[in-house]
Amino acid sequence: LPFINPEVPMNCSSHEQPLKIYCETCDVLVCYDCTVRIHRGHEYDLISDTYDEHRHTLESSLEPVREQIVVVTEAVTTLTQREEEITHQGETVKEKIRVMIKQIIDRLLQTERKLTEDVDLAV
Repeated sequence: LPFINPEVPMNCSSHEQPLKIYCETCDVLVCYDCTVRIHRGHEYDLISDTYDEHRHTLESSLEPVREQIVVVTEAVTTLTQREEEITHQGETVKEKIRVMIKQIIDRLLQTERKLTEDVDLAV
């Protein structure tokens, strides 16, 4: 059943009459003229009678989807948190690397100064 509001009348594109009947055979809304011409012999019912039935069927079909939305949302939240943790750990590792490199450079500079002083004293 198309998404419609039974309280808002829609007209048939062929006959310009209100679409008040649901053709079960073709799964379309039709006007009275369509039932005696194009949809003769098909199974149909008043839209007002089938609307609640189809709405209930759709809502029931959506329940597993809604449950999956909850599961997927929780998974996305968990993954987002994990991504933030990994990013933070990466930044921590980068900072440790910077500190180690600075310490190595400082030691090299100290060694350069000492060796330069030793050379100056020897000459």
